Amino acid sequence: MTQDPRASADLSGSGMLITINVREPGLIIRLDGRHNPASVAFGPTNEKPNLEIGLKSETLHKIWLGQLRVRDAYFGGKISAKGNVFSALKLADIFHEAERLYPIILREKGYTV
Repeated sequence: MTQDPRASADLSGSGMLITINVREPGLIIRLDGRHNPASVAFGPTNEKPNLEIGLKSETLHKIWLGQLRVRDAYFGGKISAKGNVFSALKLADIFHEAERLYPIILREKGYTV
């Protein structure tokens, strides 16, 4: 799932199902830490997540490029959350890993970062 073992361990140890609902365009990302190894999947599910996060794709893009801090986006009203937000703080390593990998993937796809 990731090259950083701390990120996988954090998610696997969380026991959480996290759904990230991205708008404009629509995309659903599911981070499932209820099993070991943890998994990432895309698309809707009938399972109730422990945490639902909603944001625009532009906001996620800026976060993963390090141009916008999650805290600033959340308190600025650019991210909505339903569920135990504080339990997600334990998953900081997986979000840092996404920030590390995202620019690499964009460059591989031919985008200028």
